[in-house]
Amino acid sequence: MRTHLFASSALVVSALFSLGCSSGPSGGGGVSCADGGTCPSPLVCGQSGFCEQPPGVGGSGAGTGTGGFGAFGGSAGSAGSGTGSFGGFGAFGGSAGSAGSAGSGGGSGFCGDGNQDPGEDCDEAGNTSYCDANCTHAECGDGTYNSAAGEECDTASNSATCDYDCTLAKCGDGYANSSANEQCDDGGESSTCNANCTTSKCGDGIKNVTTDEECDDFGTTNDDDCSSTCKIEVAAVGEDCASAIALNLGPNTLNWTASVNNYLLTTPSCSSSSTTGPDVVFSYTAASTGSLKFDISKPTSTRWVATTSETTCGLGATQLSCISDYSLSTMSTSINVTAGNTYYLYLADTTSGSNPLSNPVSINLTLTSAPSATGEDCATAIPLKLGSNTINWTATQKNYMPSSPTCANSYNTVGPDVVMSYTPTTSGTRSYTITKPSSTRWVALVDDGTCGVGLTSPLVCTSDFSATSMYGSTYMYSGTTYYFYIADTDSGSNPLSNPFTLTLN
Repeated sequence: MRTHLFASSALVVSALFSLGCSSGPSGGGGVSCADGGTCPSPLVCGQSGFCEQPPGVGGSGAGTGTGGFGAFGGSAGSAGSGTGSFGGFGAFGGSAGSAGSAGSGGGSGFCGDGNQDPGEDCDEAGNTSYCDANCTHAECGDGTYNSAAGEECDTASNSATCDYDCTLAKCGDGYANSSANEQCDDGGESSTCNANCTTSKCGDGIKNVTTDEECDDFGTTNDDDCSSTCKIEVAAVGEDCASAIALNLGPNTLNWTASVNNYLLTTPSCSSSSTTGPDVVFSYTAASTGSLKFDISKPTSTRWVATTSETTCGLGATQLSCISDYSLSTMSTSINVTAGNTYYLYLADTTSGSNPLSNPVSINLTLTSAPSATGEDCATAIPLKLGSNTINWTATQKNYMPSSPTCANSYNTVGPDVVMSYTPTTSGTRSYTITKPSSTRWVALVDDGTCGVGLTSPLVCTSDFSATSMYGSTYMYSGTTYYFYIADTDSGSNPLSNPFTLTLN
């Protein structure tokens, strides 16, 4: 009987192929009916394009091997089933036969077909949250980028563009990635890591406030605004002309940090004791022309000393005034100032007394504005200073100049006489030069004493016709006010220039 069954099976297979049905895919058996071929009874052409057992036909027994056939059983058996490339055929035969079991074997599918085949961890026909497109389990660090699994990148380890946690490498993400040139990454600035992912240290040029750095200028030296310990260096206030403390009119209470005596190197003329400690420098720019008074508060029974200068600060500056006091609680000095000019005050302690220079120090400034300096008369005399003076004048009357000064070669003065004044702070010979047109005679007088009186015999009388300047000099005493008078004459056609230049040396 068994021999008969196997022989019958062989006859069926032979009959199928003799009908011209093509073979199935390589690696399996079965009969294709996809191209219009017919299947032998009782087989029918299924949706898969292959001949298959119809429902209700079959028998017991299982197919084996490539495209195996189930054994033939009784009639009215249930359908045979099969797996692999080609399903096995259910058994043919008698009544009440049981269905043929699946044929074993057959060739495998391909990765990405959505069916998990042998050798595949998974197959979801593409990337999913747990399966990579290459049919391996999705796992960060496997070197396969899978966005469906939440990966931004996957280079199997740290790289210049990808962190080991499969996120894009960037400074500040909290992952130190040396391949991306990160020395550290604390997710921001920390006591050990800078915000740019470099190791924090004073002198690296990156200010790190978490490490208490106030500055970082790459350097390790002091006295450059940022110390070697990365702390801001406070500039010495009042130390020198560059850091002079600005004064305002009224009371000034000022802190200073000067530490060196820069300018009062020798004992000032008004002090009987030499200076000690630093000299503190102050400055004031005159808002208007007039008399400026300094009132400096000090301890009693202690000698301080102060000097003033104009425009030029420091060594070589011409001293305008000098004050020093031991007994009183205030020492004062006054100087004439011109609007727009800057004046300097130098203050120091001396070896006389036990109290050092106060810090803060209190200085009160009072400015008494002079009448408008037009040069019309003594009340509006234009103040002179050492150096070049550009004299703008609005005088209209000849108030004081004699009709024919002794040095004018009998020529008469014409037009207004312009009045100027100068009060020296030190005694000595002073010379002046007045620039004028050639071929025109001007005349200038210099005198002390009461303004406008005694000009028939002045200290100096200067007049010239041919030259482009005229010159004069006289000895002047400190604290004495000297008046200059200048006018045109009837010799020449050029009037008194406005402005004209007078240089005082």
